[in-house]
Amino acid sequence: MNVLQVSASPQQLKCAPRSSTITHIIVIDEEAGTSATINAPTINDFGYYVGIQAVYSLKAGRFYIVQLYNLTTFLGSERVWCYKAGLQTDEHSSNNDFVML
Repeated sequence: MNVLQVSASPQQLKCAPRSSTITHIIVIDEEAGTSATINAPTINDFGYYVGIQAVYSLKAGRFYIVQLYNLTTFLGSERVWCYKAGLQTDEHSSNNDFVML
């Protein structure tokens, strides 16, 4: 699952579709049941995954399904959660060791 924020600036969604040739994406709001199409997003190919750079019109606190297409061919989908800009997000790491007795 990807986490994006409410923003008028382009954001990058990372995923591993069946092809890196993506002509458009459809963003579906799970709560409202509405959808929006983003044509010709910027694609950054990182080898094993791609980054889809676009301006996403999202509302905070909602889940979205992003469907990826090459013309009429469905390439996959990703789930996205949107948070309000300015909230602090932390990535935790741990040095816990696994001990087998």
